[in-house]
Amino acid sequence: MVFKLNPFDEELRQSKAKIAYLNQQKGSLVEDLDWFNSNTEEQLKNKLDACFELLSRLRRQYEEIERDIAAYQQKRNYIRTKTRTILNPKNWFASDQIQLRRTQKDLKRAQQALETERNNLADQICKAERNVEIAKKAVERYSSFDLASCKTNLSRIESDLESLRQKHNRIAERKDAVDQTLKPVVDQMRHYTELKQQAENMLDRAATLDRQLSNADNSYERAMVHNQCEAEFGVGSPRKVIAKAESNLRRIARNYEKAYNRAVEIGHKAARTIDAIVIDGINLCYENNVFIGLSALEALIPILQDNYKVTVVFDAAIREMVKANDKAISILLGDRIRVHIVATKSKADETVLDLAESDNCTYILSNDRFGEYNDKRAILDNRVLRHEIVNGLIMVHDLGVKTRYRTA
Repeated sequence: MVFKLNPFDEELRQSKAKIAYLNQQKGSLVEDLDWFNSNTEEQLKNKLDACFELLSRLRRQYEEIERDIAAYQQKRNYIRTKTRTILNPKNWFASDQIQLRRTQKDLKRAQQALETERNNLADQICKAERNVEIAKKAVERYSSFDLASCKTNLSRIESDLESLRQKHNRIAERKDAVDQTLKPVVDQMRHYTELKQQAENMLDRAATLDRQLSNADNSYERAMVHNQCEAEFGVGSPRKVIAKAESNLRRIARNYEKAYNRAVEIGHKAARTIDAIVIDGINLCYENNVFIGLSALEALIPILQDNYKVTVVFDAAIREMVKANDKAISILLGDRIRVHIVATKSKADETVLDLAESDNCTYILSNDRFGEYNDKRAILDNRVLRHEIVNGLIMVHDLGVKTRYRTA
């Protein structure tokens, strides 16, 4: 179930596939380079000459054997004309006929041996012809081998592999983190699945007992069914058991859906890439409509700036509210972030939204609904994070941040 909910499973699979593909390409290039470095053009040409020489020798031997076979065949044909039929008993014991038949057998055995040798030579010639072609291609391959291009491609692939491995490790880390976050919810879902199976088994068994009750022929048989039902479920009525099982199934389905939606939400949040956060500053200066100054921001910003590029945007009224000028406010919030105070009579809302407009990895931290700016990209992309400030505690659940701030 986890692999369906964790968005990084698919990213990790694709990353593995890309790494495997590049490793295959690298292996091929390394093999080509090793082959080139282990040979010289002279060696390959000498090997080609040797293959040609062997092929020529085998062909000469083949031709000689062909001539010898033809000579044997000619002799056998001649002897055949001199040999009389063995159907005539007079020819069985004639000395000249006995000798002719013996010679015919000897010639046949010798011819057959030559034919076997010829067939073996034919196989050797086929192999030698293939070796000549292989040697030719090796010479051509060596002469056309682009050593510089091979080294350049190998260097590029090694660089790409290093980048991919680093990215793969980052994805794996994020996947493991999401798996850990998902685990309690997924365990709940598995528990609900088990409960569902138990309730379905209970429903099936109760339905069986109810059918037996309906089919019972007399009161004794009905009593036996009631007793069996009470023994199994603690209540003697199959209909009550069915009602309870159906009620349990509805409750389990609701709980499972809630857990599933929670898991989907966790996966969705985990899939986001957040590089920068634009904070609606005034928005974080209040707890329950009570002005708390910059205290919450002073506690929150050091946590955020370790992972994100942070910009805080204020309305011009902040100067009067905290009795400080722009420089003093910047010092209070730290020198690692950017503080921007909009012009007098201007509102910070539009500036906040515009700063997150063009970068999909920039999110806004604000509880404002920005109702009049529904056309802005950050609103359309749902790149607004919410916060809560309660009892001296500031929480940004989407970022997993929770910290206390200094109270007066």
